[in-house]
Amino acid sequence: MISALHRSLYWRIALGFILCTAGVLTLQAAVVFALLNRTEAVGESLTQAASSALGQAISTEPHRDLQQFFKEHYPSPPRSLFAVVTTGQVLTAGRKLASDRLVEFVLAEFRKRPVHSIPRGWQGDPYHASAIVVGGEIVGVVAVVPETWIERLGPALLTSSLGLLLVGTALSSIFIFGPAHRRLKELESVALRLGAGDMGVRARDEGGDEVARVARAFNHMAADLAASDRARRLLLADVSHELMTPLTAVRGYQERLAADPAIRSSPSLSRSIAVIGDETQRVERIVGDLLDLAKLEGGADSLDLQDVSVEGLFGRVAARHAPQAGAKALSVSTTVAPGAEIVYGDRFRLEQALQNLAANAVRHAPRSGHVDLRGELRGGGIALTVADNGPGIAPEHVAFVFDRFYKADSARSGDSGGSGLGLSIVRAIVERHGGSVSVSSEPGADTVFTIWLPPPNLSTTQ
Repeated sequence: MISALHRSLYWRIALGFILCTAGVLTLQAAVVFALLNRTEAVGESLTQAASSALGQAISTEPHRDLQQFFKEHYPSPPRSLFAVVTTGQVLTAGRKLASDRLVEFVLAEFRKRPVHSIPRGWQGDPYHASAIVVGGEIVGVVAVVPETWIERLGPALLTSSLGLLLVGTALSSIFIFGPAHRRLKELESVALRLGAGDMGVRARDEGGDEVARVARAFNHMAADLAASDRARRLLLADVSHELMTPLTAVRGYQERLAADPAIRSSPSLSRSIAVIGDETQRVERIVGDLLDLAKLEGGADSLDLQDVSVEGLFGRVAARHAPQAGAKALSVSTTVAPGAEIVYGDRFRLEQALQNLAANAVRHAPRSGHVDLRGELRGGGIALTVADNGPGIAPEHVAFVFDRFYKADSARSGDSGGSGLGLSIVRAIVERHGGSVSVSSEPGADTVFTIWLPPPNLSTTQ
């Protein structure tokens, strides 16, 4: 049995439910017992108090309306009462009236003979009768109207049952389903982190139940994915490295051919050799970006972390793209808010990320448009934003712009001459710094790329 409980979540839930149900039933039985004792004690004390009050009223105010007196003193008694006076008057108080047969029975007892004491059968449950005494003589009796268990305990039992049901449900949620829910939520969180690219995350897999088995299966899958990802990165780095050698050779021969007088004398051949050179440069940029991305994602490239001037970063980026911006009559502005003057990171890599974003902005901004670089405090860290008033990115493409080789649409990508890896490199650089990068854009509105970097004590210390 213990082994089954260890291996099965369902057995533990079933046992917990049984124990919880047994506990609730036990408490319900205790409540019923307590209510029965309470109603008996209440009935006896109530009739004694009522008989004493009526005796006092009869002796001091013989002509008083006893029914009015009875209702005024007991408008809503915990138990329904009735009183019978030897004069034949019947008094009632409470929600239930005594039956005519019971009243007639009491009156018949008073007519038979002078009453010197209350019959023993009246004194206990269910009547709890008490004599009305005036001048040493019994002139009447006060008794409890008999009630069924449902009438007597119904409201109290309903209230207590609802309370116990709520308590039992809460305890079941906390002690039976709570642990399983927490473990499943933790497994969900780990799965989301793995989906976001954290290949080192693993789920807690202690125990032998179903959740633990799912966690172990998840960990095996995560380990396989991590191994595949490492193999992919190594392959990417190796292939990119190997491609550089033939590309260098192609570049050398292209330059020799371009300088050959015989080639230069032929316009057709010169154009063909120039195309070869342009395409070689394009492939070299792609291979260089792939190598760069492989180093960043694989952690092979260490970061030189230091305090970096944001104004200096923006100045170098603006100067680098000044010719292209001037050719399109673009307005390039840089703003650094108070408190955001210094960022902690690798100066070369941060500048590379900003250069990529600025190149995108300059490329897509319309003629006479604007590109804005801004640094500000945000969320406990520093946000570096690059904005342009280009055509924007459709909402369905925004989530994928940082993926390798992803092209959003013709408005933003087109024949841009880029490798399709620039934004992937930006993300890799920022994540190596422990930060995040995001984009907000829609067609017809400014496109804003935001790099958020944490304070020094939270940054990645590579």
